[in-house]
Amino acid sequence: GNAQAKSCEDIQCSVGKKCLWDARMSRGRCSLCDETCPESRTDEAVCASDNTTYPSECAMKQAACSLGVLLEVKHSGSCNSITEDQEEDEEDEDSDYMAYVHISSILDG
Repeated sequence: GNAQAKSCEDIQCSVGKKCLWDARMSRGRCSLCDETCPESRTDEAVCASDNTTYPSECAMKQAACSLGVLLEVKHSGSCNSITEDQEEDEEDEDSDYMAYVHISSILDG
């Protein structure tokens, strides 16, 4: 048989675990699915590998279990929180625009 790709149909997980699809590794993995999360504080939010913000890493794991897909933390904080990098990009766009206006005024002259 094909030993490389192991879909969740091929995998029997032990009690309390569920097979989640690991897209990055292209295989199923047995993960422990906790039913409940401790009350999450707002500063515990994480951005998961599906580009969704979850209130906590535990909430992300709960979602992964219900989706049947393995999720990993990309970074802490919400996915759409503005980082310094994005702010720099916006400045670059402004300077490009200024250069464009400057060139077109020269051409008109």
